Amino acid sequence: MKKIIFILTIFALITSSCGNVSSKKYTEELETIAENDTENYGEYEYVYEGLTEDELPADFLAFLKKFTSNRETQLSLIHKPFLLESYEEDDEYWNEEKLIEKWGFMNSDEFFFGLKKTDDGYFLAGTWKMNDNSVIYTLGEPESCGIGRLTFKKVNGSWYLFSSY
Repeated sequence: MKKIIFILTIFALITSSCGNVSSKKYTEELETIAENDTENYGEYEYVYEGLTEDELPADFLAFLKKFTSNRETQLSLIHKPFLLESYEEDDEYWNEEKLIEKWGFMNSDEFFFGLKKTDDGYFLAGTWKMNDNSVIYTLGEPESCGIGRLTFKKVNGSWYLFSSY
């Protein structure tokens, strides 16, 4: 539970679209969840409208692997100033000094496609979308519109994390 709270806190601090799982892969994933957790299956009937791993650009996937390798590399792949969007307050831009001070490392386990059951029995949904030169990752509970969103952009041939909501 502490790991999930940490992940969600990172997304809230440094990070929408509602998740709806239709591809065969995610239908099978839901059926597996239904077999193992029939009591709660109804809560997680949603249609995944995001991209699959095969649909994301190969250079982005290579970037994501590098991005999740260690904290120092991750910090170097964040666009400065970094935009921290907010519902309740004014949007905030973080310069390099503030990023180094506040940034928590995001490892590869925090990026996934579709549903993921946590060690504590909760479900999270990871959704990927693209537009123009951007890849948007939303993380949240399956029945929500997401609790965090990261926007990655390709600039001059290189990918960067640009903003978080």
